[in-house]
Amino acid sequence: MNMTATLASYSVVLTYSAMAVYVIAFIAFALDMAKRAGNVAAGGTTAAAPSATAPAEHWPLYTLDAADE
Repeated sequence: MNMTATLASYSVVLTYSAMAVYVIAFIAFALDMAKRAGNVAAGGTTAAAPSATAPAEHWPLYTLDAADE
């Protein structure tokens, strides 16, 4: 087996491995989003969602001074 065929076979294996990792990550993301949507629909909140009652020092993340306008 020459070097080109060896590198081609490595390329195919790595491409399919990357595809498998992407599919697993996408499924995990979809399940996480479904879980969060179900929690919000049931009246709960999520840790990542900012609330309207967030402390002033944390929300908004920046303020405009008169010099910035």
